[in-house]
Amino acid sequence: MTDIPHELDDAYDPFNDCPEGEPRYQSAPRRKEPDVRESAAYKGLRQQFRHQCRTHRNSDGSYGLRCWLCFAPIDYGLRYPHRMSFSVDHAIPVRLAPERALDENNFRPAHLHCNKTRERKYTDERCQIGTPSEAW
Repeated sequence: MTDIPHELDDAYDPFNDCPEGEPRYQSAPRRKEPDVRESAAYKGLRQQFRHQCRTHRNSDGSYGLRCWLCFAPIDYGLRYPHRMSFSVDHAIPVRLAPERALDENNFRPAHLHCNKTRERKYTDERCQIGTPSEAW
């Protein structure tokens, strides 16, 4: 007999409905699909696009592309957690077209806050059912 109470014993499982002595079936751990945005190729493209946006000369003589969602200037000196920092937005979202994740023509400069707001908007649009076919 062990000194460990049965609540802490690994062998004790109140939800185990297998006959005594038989091993319990355990499913294999699910493998998460690799996200293209975590790859070294994507990170390199993102840095290259950020540099192009930061060094772009505007017609008024200023530098830096504006946010394509709110048209306000982006402070390229701000870093990630800041809500007004630079973020790469995809004109066609990656979840709708994963093959376009590495397409530079799909990249748009945006504030992190604007990008997150747009993400929520797409989530809300998915939930809409549409117009009913009949008046209920």
